[in-house]
Amino acid sequence: MGTSTSSTGPASGISMDPPWLDDINHGVSLPSDTDSSSEEETNTSTEQPATQESIIVAPLARFGTARKNLGEFAKTGSQDSFKKAVGQYSKKGMGGATNVAKRMRASTSSVSGLVSFLRDVKNSTLPDIRDWANKLMSKSPTANEVIDAIIDRVTSEGGLLDEESIKISMANAMSDLLEQNPDLNLLNLGDDESWDLIESFLSYEASNRLQLDIGQLLERTLNPIEMVQRTDEMREYLKAEISSQLQPYKSSDKHPDIGKLNAVIHQALESTFFVFEGEI
Repeated sequence: MGTSTSSTGPASGISMDPPWLDDINHGVSLPSDTDSSSEEETNTSTEQPATQESIIVAPLARFGTARKNLGEFAKTGSQDSFKKAVGQYSKKGMGGATNVAKRMRASTSSVSGLVSFLRDVKNSTLPDIRDWANKLMSKSPTANEVIDAIIDRVTSEGGLLDEESIKISMANAMSDLLEQNPDLNLLNLGDDESWDLIESFLSYEASNRLQLDIGQLLERTLNPIEMVQRTDEMREYLKAEISSQLQPYKSSDKHPDIGKLNAVIHQALESTFFVFEGEI
């Protein structure tokens, strides 16, 4: 996916996180570390309230080296150049993998909420959701209409850039699932299909994040066909690592509750960018 407007990426000397990020609320919060005591959690919330967190200021030329390597990848398709670009984006551009995962918390919360909603639809135990599904299916909708209805149900209409990216990534991830298995019913996903949806969504979001932050380098240097090819390659490289990081969780707990799922996805995304940092 390309972005809809021209961008050279965010400037240096500003906060790593835009001020509106905390306004994106999808109803899912990252749970506390289960190994922490309640007393420690209480002290943390008292001594370090979210409104008083120190602001991390972006360094000068924060994405310069990442942009250079991404440009090399655009021209040659070098996987090594792409890995270096992602590692430099994470380490210098964003101040580390932890900050990247924090910056993308709207994405991780959104896909957790999406999977949770689809589970509720499948279980058909909540009257409101059951009525929604019955009303939708009574219209004999097309696959695209089902996708649009799901996205309308689980996302907000704030109009912020992250929210638009999230909607597009959800649509693309669900479309990819159906392309791989045309007989799949999105309203009756199994656990394996849910994990596939998560991996695909995160790969779209990570790719979008890179292009938005580093700037529309691909659009400026490649023709449309080449740009689609390179974007697909970017996403596949990211998806492979995201899948690798999620594998231990999928093997041990295919059906985690929503709080644990959100924490697992957040950690997998952080670990993914940490791995790429090791390439520089």
